[in-house]
Amino acid sequence: METTQEITTQETALAPIQSAEIQPRANPGCLMTPRNMSEAMEFAKLLASSDLAPKDFKGKPGNCLIAMQMGAEIGLAPMQALQNIAVINGRPSVWGDAALAIVQGSGKLEWMKEWIDGDGDKRTAHCATKRTGYPEHRTYSFSVADAKKAGLWGKSGPWTNYPDRMLQMRARGFNLRDQFADVMRGLAIREEVEDFEVIEAAPVPSIEDLMPKRKSEAAPSQVETPRQEETKPPQHTENSLRKTSNEAPYWTSDFNGSCYLWAKVGEHFSHEFLQEIGMKESPKKPGAYYTKYSEDLEEQLSMRCEEVPS
Repeated sequence: METTQEITTQETALAPIQSAEIQPRANPGCLMTPRNMSEAMEFAKLLASSDLAPKDFKGKPGNCLIAMQMGAEIGLAPMQALQNIAVINGRPSVWGDAALAIVQGSGKLEWMKEWIDGDGDKRTAHCATKRTGYPEHRTYSFSVADAKKAGLWGKSGPWTNYPDRMLQMRARGFNLRDQFADVMRGLAIREEVEDFEVIEAAPVPSIEDLMPKRKSEAAPSQVETPRQEETKPPQHTENSLRKTSNEAPYWTSDFNGSCYLWAKVGEHFSHEFLQEIGMKESPKKPGAYYTKYSEDLEEQLSMRCEEVPS
C-alpha cells in the first residue's frame, strides 16, 4: 500500500507577500558589520584566530574574508556565512537548511511544501515552491531510482544512515537552484556537492603554448641540430707533402671541392696553439695541422706570424 509522508518540520507556508521587491531583513543582532576593506580584514583575522571558527577557516583570514563577502552577496551575516559556507570538492556550497533560509529571507518565496510518497525502493521525495508574483508553482522530485542511477543509493555515509533526508535535500536543491537562481547566485547545496566525483582537470594550455614558435624560440629538444660532417684530412700524396714541407708556416689546399687550411709546428706555431684554435694533426705528417678553411682562422694564423717574426 502506498503511503505519503509529509515533512512537516520543513514545510513552510508563508502569508502572501504583496511585493516581490522586498529586501532581506536587517539583522539587529549583528554586532559587527565591516564597512570597508580594512575593517573586513581585521574582522577576518579576529575570526580566523577564534575557537568558534569552523576548522576549515581556522588560521585562514583570507578564506574568512572571501566567505564573508559571498555571504554578504546572498544575505548572510558574517558569522552565518562562516558557519554555513564551505568549499566542497572545489566548489563553494551551503547547507540545505541555510539555502532555504536564504530563499525565505529574500522575500521571493510565497509558499513551499516538501513530502515523500511511496514505500521501499518506490520512494520519491518532492519539493514544491511558488515564487511571489509568478502564476504557478513548480515541483521537483528525486526518487530512489534516481539515486540508484546516480550511484548514490547504498553509498556509505548519509545515504545509508539517512536516506529519506538525502532524497529530500536533492529535491530541495534542484528546486531552489532553478526557481531562485537570482537569490542563490550560483551557490550549490552542500549535501549534493559532497557526492560529486572529483576529476582532475587536464591543464589548460596558455595562448603562448598554442602559438607557433620560431625555431630559435622552440624548446631545446624541438630544435633540429644540424648534422656535423666528420672532417677527414685530404689524402695528399707523398710528393705534395714534401712539396709543402719547406713552404710558408701555413698554406691552403683543395680536396674534393673543399678548401683546407694547413699549418706546421715550428717557430711560429706550437702544438698547443694549433690545437687551441681547433686544428687537427695530420696522421700522415706529424707536425702538420689542418682544418676546413675559414677567413677568421687564416687571420689568426697571419696575426700569429706577425707577432713571432721569423
